[in-house]
This record gives sequence, C-alpha cells and structure tokens, in this order.
Amino acid sequence: MVRAYRESGDSLHPMIFLGPMLMFVFAFQPGLLVFQGELERFLSVDQIGFAQGVFTLGLFLFCVGVVCGGGRGRKRIRFEVSDAMRPKLAKLGVVLGILAIVSYWVGILVSGGFFTVYGRSKGFYSAGSGWINELVNLSIPATALMLLAWHGDRRYRHYILAAFLFASPLLLHGFLGARRGPTFIILATVLVAWYISSRKRVSIWKVVTRFGIMGVVILFLVANRQVIYLGSEEDLSVSRFTNRVLPSDVSSANDTVFMYGFVNGVSETQTHYWGKRFFVTYLVRPIPRQFWPTKYEDMGLEWMVSQRDFGGIEDGIWEDVLGWVPARGSAIGFSGDLFFEFSWVGLLFCMPLGYVFGWMWSQSCIRGGLWTLLYIELAALSIYIPTQSVSAVFHRYLVMSVPTIIIWRWYIGNKARPQVGQPVNMNWLTK
Repeated sequence: MVRAYRESGDSLHPMIFLGPMLMFVFAFQPGLLVFQGELERFLSVDQIGFAQGVFTLGLFLFCVGVVCGGGRGRKRIRFEVSDAMRPKLAKLGVVLGILAIVSYWVGILVSGGFFTVYGRSKGFYSAGSGWINELVNLSIPATALMLLAWHGDRRYRHYILAAFLFASPLLLHGFLGARRGPTFIILATVLVAWYISSRKRVSIWKVVTRFGIMGVVILFLVANRQVIYLGSEEDLSVSRFTNRVLPSDVSSANDTVFMYGFVNGVSETQTHYWGKRFFVTYLVRPIPRQFWPTKYEDMGLEWMVSQRDFGGIEDGIWEDVLGWVPARGSAIGFSGDLFFEFSWVGLLFCMPLGYVFGWMWSQSCIRGGLWTLLYIELAALSIYIPTQSVSAVFHRYLVMSVPTIIIWRWYIGNKARPQVGQPVNMNWLTK
C-alpha cells in the first residue's frame, strides 16, 4: 500500500482502498482470534497453520500483481469533458440508470412490494430472472456517468441529483436490507467518481478516512442486520458493532473460522473442480432457466443452487473433517475461492487477478475516457475480493462493463478523452 502510493502518487490507486480491507479480513481478524485462542476451539494448530499459509500466499501474490499491473511513474491525466460531450455522457447515464431502476422495482413488485421485501431482516427480492436481477448493478455506471458529466461545473448541479436518483436502488437495498455489498459498491462509486469529476486535489488521508468511514458504516449495518427492517421496534446497538469487530462470542459462523475451516475441508477431501465451477458460472449460468431448467443438475453442480451439500461435500464429511458444518451463505474470499477451484495451483492466479486491478487503474490514468468509467466500476466491486469470491466480482463486472463498452463505442466513441499534457499534480499529502 505504501509502495503503491510512493510510486504512483495517486490517492485513487487500487491498493489505497483494497489494502485496508485486505488487512482487516486476512490479518486483523485472524490475528485477534489467534490471540484470544478462539480459533483453536474449532481447528487444530496444524489446520490453522495450513489456512494461514493459503491466505498469506494468496494475499502476497495479489498485492504484487496490483503493484506490477500499475507500473511505475504513472501520473493521472486530467479527465476533461467538453460542453458538447457533457450531454452525451448524461444521456448514456440516463439510459443505464433507467434500466437499473426498472429492474429494481420489477424485482420489488414481483417479490410482494416494498414493505414486504424490507419488512423483514436482510430484505431479499427477485424478479424471477437472473438477468433482470443483475441489471440493477447498472446503477454503478449510471451514477458515475452523471458525476463525470457534472465535472464540478455549478451549471450542471442537477446532474448530481440524477446521480443519486440512479444510485437509489443500491442505496435502498444496501441500507434497508443491511447488505454490505450494495452499500459499499454504490458509496465507493460516488466517492471515486466524485473525486475524479470535481477537479479538486484530494489527499490520501481524505480517501483513506472516507473509505474507513464506509467500512465502519458497513460493519455497523451487518452487526445490526437482524433488527434493521421496516417496522422494527428494536434499537440499533453499538455493542453489536463492537462484538462484530472485537468478537467475544465466536461461533463456527464467524468469517475467519469459516474461511480457515473451509480450505482445510476441501484440501483434506481433495474437492477441487479444476475450472468446471467457473465454466458453469460464466457460460452456463447466463442461460435462462426457461431454456435449460436443469442446467446445474446436468452439469453435476446442483449444490451451487440448493446448497444441500456445501461446496459439494456432504455434511457428514464436514463433521468428520472439522467437527462442525460450515454455515450456508458464508464466503471464502478470493484466495480461498481460487484454492477451492484449483488447489495450490489456483493461488498462482492471485497475481494476475491483482494485475487486472493495477492495469485498469493505469489505463484510466493514461487513456482516460471510457477507461476511467471502467476503472470506477471495478473499484466499486473491490469489496467482493476479500469478502466474497472471484466470480462475485467478475460476473457483475461483465454485466456492467459489456453494455457500457458497447453503448459508449456506439454513442460516444473516443471523444471523451483526457487532455494530454495536463497531468494532475498528485503531491497532495499535506492537503
């Protein structure tokens, strides 16, 4: 993180916001449980050491990839938008924003209405179609485009209102459903796009503190998830938040306990899919169920939907290996996900995964335009790197980036480009 900033001088380098999240998930939380002696209640010393090796190696390779992908000496070129280009960016944002809002409200209405969805904890909705459900993520490019079109010009402050309108699906679902993913990705979109658009110099301290505040808000929401719903009469509790950060009552559902146990379980049972699970995720999953209702069963991965055998391993086997059964719905992070798929070989992919983040940042610096928008989209999804899986990042990124690229190329072309020769001064450490 320090090296990335020293070499780039850019407070929007991916390591600036990825670094604290990675340290919290893979260093602070495990270290605290080891210090408290809680991990040994669920895993043997050898199993703890094995899991630490998996996650430490994956984390190291990922960070190396980010730094290498960013290159050296990159300086962000100022993102400039002409008066003729501004309405085009806004119109593109409106198109994507309307699609996001429509998909969100279709899902809400199909699921029984707003009060039905959010009248229970961890509100959930579905339009009955994965394609419609995923279109809500177009809120990210729509919000970013409106802020880029605004570009700090007071004459176009109404674009800011439009940005928050298009952000509303993820904001509502994030806060009323106490969902960390939607909450982070839309707040991160607003933050990064705002700094790029405002033409103001932003210090690393501002970026770190604001992402830190976002992290506290998200942890607070997750900690109080069971009492956050419309009509709830229970008070939000700071003690729940404290127990989330500094747990005193640790169970097998704890994120670290789960991740450490999971990689041991798949290793000892040699449950690896060698690309099959990714193949199904990216190529089979997009096929509508109306055309292929038994697609997961036919591919031998029915557990991906039913969660009957978690990870494809029967509960009895989990009991034999760990002495407990992993909680359904938990996630293993990017390195655990790659280890699950490819065993130790999978950790080698952590480096190119990090390289993608660094390279996308460098392209946004050098080329601007479309690359700036694509980088904002990827940065918004960065929370899924430590907290979910590789597929959680990239299947959402494909849903957003592909239509963004197609519509941009067709409607805007290469006109919204940076003004070459106007590098942004990144020496803002004391600002």
